[in-house]
Amino acid sequence: METEEEQFNDHNFWRVPMRFFDDEEDQKNVKSNTKPVVQAQASNNVAPKRAQMKVDYKNEKTGKTGKTTVVGDLTCQLDSFKKELLTKVISCAPVLPEKAEKAEKAGGKEKKESEKKENEKKESEDGKKKNKKKGQQDKPEKQEKPQKQEKVEEVFVPDLYEVVLEDTILFPTGGGQPNDLGSIDGVDVVDVQRKGNVCVHFTKTKVTEGKEVLVKLDWNRRHDHMQQHSGQHVLSSVFEKKHSLKTVSWELSQEKSNIELDTPETLTQEQLDEVENIVNGYIADGLPVNVVHLDSKNESEKLRGSKVPATEGPVRLITIEQGVDSCTCCGTHVTNTSQLQLCKILGTEKKRGRLCVWFIFGNRALKTFSQCLQREVQLTSILNTAPAQYFDIVSKMQNTNKNLLRDNKNLYTEIAQSQAKALVAKVQGNKKLKGVAFHREVASAEYLSEFTSQFNSKVSAVVLCLVIGEYGKEGTVYLSGPNDRVEKLAPEVAKLLGCGKGGGPAGKYQAPVTKLPKNAEEANTLLNSVESVISA
Repeated sequence: METEEEQFNDHNFWRVPMRFFDDEEDQKNVKSNTKPVVQAQASNNVAPKRAQMKVDYKNEKTGKTGKTTVVGDLTCQLDSFKKELLTKVISCAPVLPEKAEKAEKAGGKEKKESEKKENEKKESEDGKKKNKKKGQQDKPEKQEKPQKQEKVEEVFVPDLYEVVLEDTILFPTGGGQPNDLGSIDGVDVVDVQRKGNVCVHFTKTKVTEGKEVLVKLDWNRRHDHMQQHSGQHVLSSVFEKKHSLKTVSWELSQEKSNIELDTPETLTQEQLDEVENIVNGYIADGLPVNVVHLDSKNESEKLRGSKVPATEGPVRLITIEQGVDSCTCCGTHVTNTSQLQLCKILGTEKKRGRLCVWFIFGNRALKTFSQCLQREVQLTSILNTAPAQYFDIVSKMQNTNKNLLRDNKNLYTEIAQSQAKALVAKVQGNKKLKGVAFHREVASAEYLSEFTSQFNSKVSAVVLCLVIGEYGKEGTVYLSGPNDRVEKLAPEVAKLLGCGKGGGPAGKYQAPVTKLPKNAEEANTLLNSVESVISA
């Protein structure tokens, strides 16, 4: 999630949470003092044709140069509904992995150090020649051993390519909005980012530099982002106007989005419902969403209360009519609030001393409703009751389950006591027994604790081998008794039962059994063998 400050510093990708105009008179004054560079048509949100702002671009790796459209004036930002675009590839360069970049830097560093040493050696030799006295023989110089150069990893096969186009319909990540996806002449674009004021596409396959290409947009993803982003503008505006709560950050996630409100206090369900109803009212009104491009250096400074940074490139003002909202934003948006379809606030939670509000708009809300309806149909069939009675039925089931668990625990305890008592009687009736083995198909933690406690308290000198598990399936073996005997017998028992790695505290051992005997007869035979080992 991007904070307010991070969004402002992210060139042209900020969204000012505050409204710019305090009242209608203030709005009129601002409008009279500013001249829009571009005014989008309310009907289709497409700006009139004009010269887009370009910058000179040079790829430092390949040396390729050209003019590319600046972020803020990309076609995707002038026309959010455009799905295809013919443009030209300026540059396509491999993305160096971290190791290759380090090796490349290390190689350059080693070269400089080698040159420096050669120069120092030459200067030293020249100085010695000048200081020689007449007739004096030079002492033989001790030759230095050449230093071993570290081998630097070189050429690699790139996994990604950085592609810069003259223009694009693919929006780069920023301002809380994830990047678009699409293709360049059939080559999938896996990511879109901005570097400075340049839009960079990432592909797994190289594209030809200088070639005219067709860029296609993943429309479903774009449309979803437009609905969530424009919806967030409306939602933030209503929270601020109705409850004086400013949005300090927001996040557009894969399934649901959220805004962080500048308050540690919670809101009641009635307050949230009221906000939701107001937002859905604006959606029903079908209000035009207009885009105005302003000169970032001059006109935007006249917007009182804005936090527009001094930066190159145009500034976009997103305005929802009837005074609903007006703020700077570089994201892609719907052209009319009716395209948001529906708003649903999912809930709230406290984060970092602020109130986080989760929400969905448009197709996400419809999809969620459809999934809820499907689950409702399934639950109606299982519970055999109407949805209105779900809560009462489930509450009764929980109480019943709680009582059953309590009764089950008591029964397990009673069974453990009874079976431990019988095993103790067996040992006490045969003084020669130094160990006994016992099998039970199903046992709870309460049973295990009670059984071993009852047995060991009565015949502490005897080793107990308790095997838990169903016939023919995986199981667990437990050993308890004198520490020295348990340590000695554990490996033998584990080998006999085919156990995995085991261990335990002093006087205890536990290990998984890969597969138990397939029936009671085979199990008894195996237990007799185990008992012979631990009684020896």
